[in-house]
Amino acid sequence: MMVLQSNFAKRMAENLENSPSPVTKKSLVAKFRTSITDATRRRRARTSGSRNPKYVVEQAKRRSITKSPANSINFRIRTSANLSSPTRDVEMQDAEPLASTSSDNDSSRTMKLVDLKVARELSRPEFREVASEALAAVRADLAKTPPEFVRDSIQEFGPRKLLQALSGSKPSAPVTNALPKELAMTVQDLAMAPTHMMAVHGGRRPSESQGKSKVTLFAVHSIILAAHCTKLPPFPPSPITSLSEQKDASGPSEIKIPVRSLCLPCPEQYANLVSFLYTKRTSILLNSLLPCPIPPNFEEDQVNQLRPFARKVGDTFALPLLLTRMRQVFGLWQNVCALGIFDDELWDTMDLAWDIYLHALAASTKQYDIVDGSSESQPQPPSSTITSS
Repeated sequence: MMVLQSNFAKRMAENLENSPSPVTKKSLVAKFRTSITDATRRRRARTSGSRNPKYVVEQAKRRSITKSPANSINFRIRTSANLSSPTRDVEMQDAEPLASTSSDNDSSRTMKLVDLKVARELSRPEFREVASEALAAVRADLAKTPPEFVRDSIQEFGPRKLLQALSGSKPSAPVTNALPKELAMTVQDLAMAPTHMMAVHGGRRPSESQGKSKVTLFAVHSIILAAHCTKLPPFPPSPITSLSEQKDASGPSEIKIPVRSLCLPCPEQYANLVSFLYTKRTSILLNSLLPCPIPPNFEEDQVNQLRPFARKVGDTFALPLLLTRMRQVFGLWQNVCALGIFDDELWDTMDLAWDIYLHALAASTKQYDIVDGSSESQPQPPSSTITSS
């Protein structure tokens, strides 16, 4: 089954409507061309080094404690005997049964205690930088440009026009169930048209029969993924050169762009991830991972607001929902690791969402000190599934 996801870019653009309005299309494209080829700034970026110091330090710290027993937390929860694990990444180990207080003999009301083992932190893989070949595949003149400089230039350029270009790009003909090598698109702005169509899927599951795998199509500018994803092979050539060398076109234009297959551990989180790579808006990403919006100034005042907010989340929403939404954070982390993305703000946001859910689970299960205290005294089940190693 093939699905075209053409509205996600429109929703992302709408989330940016409070941002400062950009200048004209011509000046935007000229700004990007100039900034990305500025020799002085290239040299400054090159001499600053290619490694991300903050990420490397955090990764080393987590690697040193990853084998510690205290690196996981055991939640003991009460649940009905016929309640299965709410997600496939949470495995509940049976403990002693807890008799129901009900006077009837309905077995569905029998309660029991189960142990839920959850990783205390999301582990971080070894840092690596984007290969020059990946950038050169997007534009030949980027072969010797530091990747960090390319990323900074994209953000200076601004995401609004790029997202609007994606939302205004539609297939010229209906998409069939057969994955084509290229796709005809009608675009409103040729200067900033998408360069590729990503066919995102999760691989074929054992339960799926031949031809039943779901594939979702997303238009994208190759420079966005190439500048961030260290494990993504170079993009195939596209007739559209991202953000450059395109002549202005009045009215809609029809183009053909390559279709590229992308298998991810959690394809449902692709749109959230790419949205962040375009906008770098941490609040939008964080809200998409939580069951309710964060309070004002939450990210700036985490020390004072995190625990009260997490407790509110834990007291408001049912445990199965919390576990299901926590899996979304886990799925995003899986995608980030699979693609090799090492953006500090992205990792900080995933860590923050994970920490919120840990405290929310503690509130939901009335084990308020289990997150901040030692977990070594808690019963250790023989296996766990929400882990990050």
